[in-house]
Amino acid sequence: MNRKVTSSTLAALAVVALCAAGYASPVPTDPRIATDVKTLLRNSRDVVVQALSAKGTPTFIEGTFGVINKSDKPEHALAAVLPDVLKYFRLTPGEVKFVRVYTDPSGYQFFRYQQVIKTIPVVGGELVVHVKPDGSVYAASGHARGGDNQDVNPHVTPADAEATALRGKRSAVIGAQTRLVFHVESDDSIVLAHEVHVKGIDNDGLESHIAYIDATTGAHLGEHFKASPVSRTVYDASSSEAATHTNPILRTETVNNAASDTVCSNNFGYLARAYDYYNNVWHRAGMDGQGEAIESNIHGGPYNNAYFLGASGDENDRMLFQTGNKPTDILNSPIRAMW
Repeated sequence: MNRKVTSSTLAALAVVALCAAGYASPVPTDPRIATDVKTLLRNSRDVVVQALSAKGTPTFIEGTFGVINKSDKPEHALAAVLPDVLKYFRLTPGEVKFVRVYTDPSGYQFFRYQQVIKTIPVVGGELVVHVKPDGSVYAASGHARGGDNQDVNPHVTPADAEATALRGKRSAVIGAQTRLVFHVESDDSIVLAHEVHVKGIDNDGLESHIAYIDATTGAHLGEHFKASPVSRTVYDASSSEAATHTNPILRTETVNNAASDTVCSNNFGYLARAYDYYNNVWHRAGMDGQGEAIESNIHGGPYNNAYFLGASGDENDRMLFQTGNKPTDILNSPIRAMW
């Protein structure tokens, strides 16, 4: 049953953003590719850029980058290969930190790295290196990028940042959890910011979130909402006409196969935020009132729409989100249909 999406008074709960990266031609003559990256591509044998940031640096590349040492520890396995991958993102091995590796059931591995600038972590600056079962590195994706001269000295104090984060909210800052970070903005600029962890019921009835305050100007850059304990699974519906359990899993609480997919990240986070709202304000814990797991399909079509696929109690009872050409408040509609 398709439900038309209308604006909601709960619009704050209902954002599924489009990925900021624009898709690029895989040839180095694309005018959006930065000049230094074009030079690297001309000198490479088979590396192609599949997606670009707003700054002209790649967010997804494919090619032949060498073979990892699978007998080594994960944090050292890419030591011989990593410099050749990172240069396309204007990075060096000293500007990223190994986070973890995930191996899927087919043997493909995904090595995740966190960008740092002079030891300060870059929130949103992650890079995932893709490795085939035979150990060959064939792709890398993410919004980590170097090449900018960044000031690491804040002009706004942590106390002032906390006051800004709490403005208009009935909340409290969690003690000793304000830290200095860099934050990747929607235009792919990198801004020095205070990351303020906030806990409590705010004006939307939501519980816990993380606010980012510009450490130079004091501007409120945005909020990320902490994951709910409810189980969530996000599927990729782009390869099928109907959402089924054969769709690839993009993300769960323990698996993230789409680290650079902003739509996936937003969908996953806002599912938790919506769940928390209904649970905290209306005391409704999920569709069954008992914390039932949430299943979601994204990339379900080119329209600004979303709907609940059914209420029959079978395996296809899940939400389908279509990805239109602009950010839109479509998340809440199928959740209201469910709950």
